[in-house]
Amino acid sequence: MAIFSSILVFGTICVSILTIYLVCRHKICKQLLQIRELESEINMLLSEIRQHRLNLGKDRAPPQHKKVQAPKKWSSTFDDARWERERNRNSNIASLNVGTILRRKWKGKLIEVEVADGYYLYGGKRYPTLYAVVVDIAGVRLCPKQKRKDGTRPPGYRQVPAWSATRFFKLNEVVKMQKGMLT
Repeated sequence: MAIFSSILVFGTICVSILTIYLVCRHKICKQLLQIRELESEINMLLSEIRQHRLNLGKDRAPPQHKKVQAPKKWSSTFDDARWERERNRNSNIASLNVGTILRRKWKGKLIEVEVADGYYLYGGKRYPTLYAVVVDIAGVRLCPKQKRKDGTRPPGYRQVPAWSATRFFKLNEVVKMQKGMLT
């Protein structure tokens, strides 16, 4: 009789433990479903926020990089003066020999610029300065205009080159290679 009563107690305990387990498992599954629903709602809200931010950006902020047109057509004397001025200001550009071809990979495309006498050749066009070539390739950034002496800032933006010509073509390395070939 004692054995039967102990088995009965043991079986009752097992059934109650199993019942508790099943109830807890059911509650956990319900909570997981609620979490998944909340997660999908959160993702929808995040995508709406991202879309809203993109729409706000179009109205308020200027574009960071802008592709500009080919350089202006100036007179040949003005272009010659620009070419000379650029070479006087930058020793790396001044040390480039006529006939040198500057190569650089830009956005998966090989860029080749030939140094000619008084101009640079890129894409079949003549450019008075290497700076103008880089602006045509890489574009410009729009920056707020500089503050005046009284501390106010004029409205609008100014165009600033996205790259310097020296850094874009790594002219320090090019000049070192040219000097190494000459010695």
